[in-house]
Amino acid sequence: MRIITAAIPIVLSLCGCLGKSPGVPSPPVSQALSPAAQFIADSAPGSRATITDQSFGGQVHIHVEEPYLSATGRECKRGAIGLPIGGTEIIVLCRESMGWEMIPRIWGVRTD
Repeated sequence: MRIITAAIPIVLSLCGCLGKSPGVPSPPVSQALSPAAQFIADSAPGSRATITDQSFGGQVHIHVEEPYLSATGRECKRGAIGLPIGGTEIIVLCRESMGWEMIPRIWGVRTD
């Protein structure tokens, strides 16, 4: 009986059941924006620039479009990115508590 009683704390500590309180979820970490996305976040509508952004393939031409409210009520900005391979990609950023968040890119490249 002594062996079983002595083994219980060891087994509980090995399975992680002893002395642990429930974890508190950590706050979300804001992802760093790419240079193109950061330009859109920081710039006024109508701003244009040519910068290097490897996440878009190199040197890109950016045009910041008018801000708008999303269906969820968040302030958002769109930017047209002229790609080095030709065509244009539209990206969207929406305001979050810690700055701007780039919305996942779901559109293809516009070639018109």
